[in-house]
Amino acid sequence: MLKWCANKRWCILNPDREKWNKKYGDVGADLGQVDPVLVQHLSHLRPGRVLDVACGQGRNSLWLCRNGFQVVGVDISDVGIQRAAESASRQNLSLELHRLDLERSESSLPETLGMFDSIIIFNYKPSPRLFEQLPLVLNNGGVILFCTFNIAHHEKTGFPRRFCIDSEQILPPPAGLELIIDPVQEVSGNREIYLFRKKLFRKKLFRKKLLQKKP
Repeated sequence: MLKWCANKRWCILNPDREKWNKKYGDVGADLGQVDPVLVQHLSHLRPGRVLDVACGQGRNSLWLCRNGFQVVGVDISDVGIQRAAESASRQNLSLELHRLDLERSESSLPETLGMFDSIIIFNYKPSPRLFEQLPLVLNNGGVILFCTFNIAHHEKTGFPRRFCIDSEQILPPPAGLELIIDPVQEVSGNREIYLFRKKLFRKKLFRKKLLQKKP
């Protein structure tokens, strides 16, 4: 589908982008509060660089910036990214933002975004292709904190099932990742929480053992 853009050229209309632009435009300037699950599991994140996948208007990204992390937020929505940038500017925070459709991007994640010590995903179900790519941008020992809607949420509210996760779609995790806590449900029962860690390469483990043996 095409539309006539501001630069007086035809451009491809992305239905997902238009949907989220409208949603964020309708809710006004209120970014919402940081997700309580992020606050609860903050100690599991590694210090350093964090990727916020589907960051929306930046509520979690901004909170992490205020807590000393270097944050890169990615979202499909122009409106969401603009709101996050404006909020970061008002609060004098350094927040790197990219308007990017990760599901359709032909670029590899490392080339596009660099490497990270932690990745957070909230209220978003990545495609299998994207989920398998995430370990590629994660440093050794880095973690992924993933919290999104489950099948119970679909059954209770009618929320589309295709946007809900179940353990069979997540476990076992992609190559290179290990589950470091058992999956748990949020108090409401409508979301599930997963915490993964990138395994250390054998070479680094072997070198560590050699160093430990030295007098």
